[in-house]
Amino acid sequence: DGDPDSLDDDLADFHNAASRMMIDGAFNVNSTRKESWKALLASTRNVGYKDSRNIPFPRVLDAPGKVWKTGDPTDFDSIWDCLRELTPQEIDQLAEAIVAEVRLRGPFISLADFVNRRLREDETGLSGPIEAAIRKASLNATLTTRYRLDNTKSLPNYTHPDRIQDPTMFEQTFKPDSKVWGAPAWLTQADVLQVIGPVLSARSDTFVVRAYGDSVVNGKVMARAWCEAVVQRLPDPVEPDDSGINPADSGTDKDLGRRFTIRSFRWLAQEEIGDADA
Repeated sequence: DGDPDSLDDDLADFHNAASRMMIDGAFNVNSTRKESWKALLASTRNVGYKDSRNIPFPRVLDAPGKVWKTGDPTDFDSIWDCLRELTPQEIDQLAEAIVAEVRLRGPFISLADFVNRRLREDETGLSGPIEAAIRKASLNATLTTRYRLDNTKSLPNYTHPDRIQDPTMFEQTFKPDSKVWGAPAWLTQADVLQVIGPVLSARSDTFVVRAYGDSVVNGKVMARAWCEAVVQRLPDPVEPDDSGINPADSGTDKDLGRRFTIRSFRWLAQEEIGDADA
């Protein structure tokens, strides 16, 4: 209703808060659809940022140097003052690698669970999923080759090539094997999250539900049918009281949870089911 006091009161009320929290356009990090990740990752394409002709992932708002992409010169001046961008092919590779990480680590119960590494003694304990996907997609391979760092030795016997004492006391073999890790040309998980972070969510109130049915006569399938519905969960309760919200005395007959609505429905062809399962 536009009343700030009413908004604050609703957000503080357990039964009313959901009515003020609907989000349009959030992206569920548990998605395993490559095309959806590609669309999200490429959302900055053609925005005119810094004359980028591909998909920019800026470290700062106004990089002093030029746009840099894989294949460009790798001298220090170029990679330390640039704006990093990815080509459509690299976006495809990154999306595929992220989907693989989601399948490996998911489902994520929160954004913190998605962003951070797992406390495990396996590959999920080395980095977050996006950082792992960047590495597996080889998006920094050019810089790694040009400025390779020997990280095969462990403290305390490890000596930095430039005789810099390591202040982190971190296991050397866990570190990126490049001297220029962190340069603006070096894509990091933070760079990606800076672009897509505002729309991420670890849950969704809109679901795609598919159903199957067949007709069997004497053990033989005579006909099959597939359908798909997009269903949305709304803040409105199934049985609202006079105020339109769940009653404060939860546990009554009217306190049956939230209402679902069918946003769209369509029949599917068999080949569409095959593609979805591939």
